Amino acid sequence: MDHSVDNARVQAQLDWYVRHPPRYIDRVVERGSRYLHYIINETEKRGLPSELALLPVVESAFDPFAYSHGRAAGLWQFIPSTGKYFGLTQSWWHDDRRDVIAATDAALTYLERLANRFDGDYTWPWPLIIPGGAGPYPAPCVVTATPENPQITGL
Repeated sequence: MDHSVDNARVQAQLDWYVRHPPRYIDRVVERGSRYLHYIINETEKRGLPSELALLPVVESAFDPFAYSHGRAAGLWQFIPSTGKYFGLTQSWWHDDRRDVIAATDAALTYLERLANRFDGDYTWPWPLIIPGGAGPYPAPCVVTATPENPQITGL
């Protein structure tokens, strides 16, 4: 994956992590240590880039009980409809979006499908999924966006 930073919005997010006290990063690292080995093994089994195992850093800070105002839950921050689409059951008693093993399987399946849709390019669809709430269905802007011209704004 290309790790260059030439986008002001990406740089602003990196700056946020730099400005916050090390305690925050320490908590993320501590939480991640419980799950990262498993997630990396799963990405490697599927032949996916290992960097994908770090997505929960920005999605949930590796907190399987994270819950957003948009009703996204778990390590991978699935919204209810996307969770159901990928086989994650949800009831009053149990929510598979908070199950690290089930949610990781669903998330990696989702990422594989996105990459396949975009000719194996794991880098350019991120603006479609990182903001959350897009679900597994193509956003209207996908019709005009291409890997050669990934200018996706105003989602």
